[in-house]
Amino acid sequence: MRPDILKGVLGLEADVILRDAKVYGYELTNWGQYKALFDGETGSTVTGCAYLVQSVEEEYKLAY
Repeated sequence: MRPDILKGVLGLEADVILRDAKVYGYELTNWGQYKALFDGETGSTVTGCAYLVQSVEEEYKLAY
């Protein structure tokens, strides 16, 4: 997700801090217009970025 979109979804005034991240043992596939994470082969990786959720409220905003 682009940082400006994440900032808007969460309703934040300050810029979000993203860090590089890797998830091991998963792969990406298309699910309609969206990307979906699913179990992959051993050793497979998905690279991207991560945001440290600051509250339960932020978690709910990202989940729905």
